[in-house]
Amino acid sequence: MQTSMSTNTPLSTDRRTVADGVLIPFVSYVRTAVTRLLRAVAFWLAVFLPLCYVPLLVFAFDTPAVRELAASLIGLNALALVFGHAHRRD
Repeated sequence: MQTSMSTNTPLSTDRRTVADGVLIPFVSYVRTAVTRLLRAVAFWLAVFLPLCYVPLLVFAFDTPAVRELAASLIGLNALALVFGHAHRRD
């Protein structure tokens, strides 16, 4: 006589399906929350970063360090504008 395996024993695919059913929505939620947070930070950085240009204008770009700092701030502002552009659009 053959012995059959009990149908109540969970298979590894059953556990993976249950774990995926819980894990995938959680990962999606965390990814969405982090993306929204980064977009908000980028948006407000793009808004307030130009205020840092005023002291640079006072120093009149007289040293290479000030010129490099100004170029870095402009590049950071451009990145913040691009990434923060979609803030509050969804």
